[in-house]
Amino acid sequence: MAKDYKKLAKDIIEHIGGENNVAQLQYCMTRLRFYLKDESKADTKYLKSLSGIVTVMKASGQYQVVIGSDVGEVYEAIMSVSNINGEPTLNTNNEQNGQKSYLINLLI
Repeated sequence: MAKDYKKLAKDIIEHIGGENNVAQLQYCMTRLRFYLKDESKADTKYLKSLSGIVTVMKASGQYQVVIGSDVGEVYEAIMSVSNINGEPTLNTNNEQNGQKSYLINLLI
């Protein structure tokens, strides 16, 4: 049976406070990286209980929904059912690459 990525996408959108609460969405190898306008609108407990979500974390101004290997499919489903501002896949094999880029940009 095929996974219902659109249902999961709609659940995620609803429980992060709706698409109007999302300033931007990116994804990497395992997680969706939401930049929320108001994190208090997100229902972390509910999201953690959803089948298809490994966990939820908050880090570096991001509300991260860890999906695992299906993250690309979930990202595409979110893009197809919403008007959320998405960005291309981040090339972040580890957090240090992003940290180095951030520090270099500060110096420029």
